[in-house]
Amino acid sequence: MLTIIIAILLLWGVYTGVRRGLILQVVYTVGYILSFVIAKNYYVLVADKINLLVPYPSIEFGKKLVFYNEQVSFKLDQAFYNGLAFVLILAAGWLVTRIVGSMLNSLAFLPIIKTLNNLGGGILGFLIQYIGIFLLLTLASMIPVDIIQQQFSESELAYRIVSDTPYISQAIYEWWVGIIK
Repeated sequence: MLTIIIAILLLWGVYTGVRRGLILQVVYTVGYILSFVIAKNYYVLVADKINLLVPYPSIEFGKKLVFYNEQVSFKLDQAFYNGLAFVLILAAGWLVTRIVGSMLNSLAFLPIIKTLNNLGGGILGFLIQYIGIFLLLTLASMIPVDIIQQQFSESELAYRIVSDTPYISQAIYEWWVGIIK
């Protein structure tokens, strides 16, 4: 089921990218990249604040998580707050980007080659959607709830997105989990 949802979301990313066109999708992509950089630089500060506001379910001794060994799993609460802070900052940047993008909506109608406009927009839309799905799945992988962990065990696509995305899988692990002492 999770695989089907991911596939639909990725197709939706392509569709919205094609609909926006290359120029407007580039504007959105630049905004998302800036949001990503801001999130990377400030997520630790925000994580320290939200750990008092958002509960994290405690992990039971002997419980296995799909992506994390037992030693790491007992420290995942801080990694979860790091990830949640990162995603919240990214969401705020996404909102600002959407507002700015809506003001520049007329860019979608600039006369450039239609096929290039559609193809480029679709590719960028897919990539942005993929990264968003990756971040949410990675955050969910830290939650020690059986039904969530079961979804990762049953969905090869979800498992591969979290574990095998080039560069990003390792970088996010180091940022969110690797900094925990």
